Amino acid sequence: MKGIRFAPSPTGRFHVGNLRTAWIASQIGHLLAEPLTIRVEDIDSARSRIEFKDLQIADLKRIGVDADELIIQSNRHSRHLELFNRARNDGLIYPCDCSRKDVLEALAGLRSAPHGREADYSGRCRTRKPSDMHPVETLAWRWRSKLNADGRYDAIVARTNPDGSQFTPGYHWACAIDDADGNYRLLVRAWDLETAEFTQRQIREWVRPNIQTDIFHTSLVVNLDGSRLEKRTKGVTLDELTAAGITEQTLVSLFERSFPFDVRQLNELMKNKGEIEQTISLDTLLER
Repeated sequence: MKGIRFAPSPTGRFHVGNLRTAWIASQIGHLLAEPLTIRVEDIDSARSRIEFKDLQIADLKRIGVDADELIIQSNRHSRHLELFNRARNDGLIYPCDCSRKDVLEALAGLRSAPHGREADYSGRCRTRKPSDMHPVETLAWRWRSKLNADGRYDAIVARTNPDGSQFTPGYHWACAIDDADGNYRLLVRAWDLETAEFTQRQIREWVRPNIQTDIFHTSLVVNLDGSRLEKRTKGVTLDELTAAGITEQTLVSLFERSFPFDVRQLNELMKNKGEIEQTISLDTLLER
């Protein structure tokens, strides 16, 4: 078990919150003398762009963040499919043909990181036989959570067409499998992804029994109204910040001020499952 993992999605230019999380992952790697793996989570083919991946990596280099290993998640499709077939044969996942509206709403963010708890599921399809499925264009596949018997927390982990010839892994599925295979010492992500751990931990433990994976949730950079930054938020990319007079060196100094921990303090924070604060205001972060 080794290494620090940071996993961005190439769906736009990094904003300052993404940059700070990446910088913290790199800083933790230096403090713990561990290599940094950057995994580009590009399975959302409708939104991911190769040019965004290149821009994100370039932005990281500008603030001194270099990956010791770079992984492109879509290159692991065969592994995701292999374990999907195994889980299906073992009854660990089940098909769901709930109303097209319900399924499409659930699938809307399937391949992207969920920024909040998924809605509870009715459990309708949990005990049904595949032969009882209605004809649908897309079947959702749900993880049979061990933590409940009524299906309310059975998250969607993949989708297929009815005959199974087309397979699309979901965010939870691909992320958990890749993290288990990587056997990282520490995963670094922001606090808005804390709810993803509920399902992903179960999948990781199935892929690699007795796995011990620590997660460090960095403070989420938010606007004054408490809303999280998005890649389409204006004025918060590296180019926009430097144009406003905040150089790369200044930005790193601001990150250092907001994350002033040594190894001993870091270990204490990790025991407490994250930073002292779950959010940090953009104004507070950039105040000079």
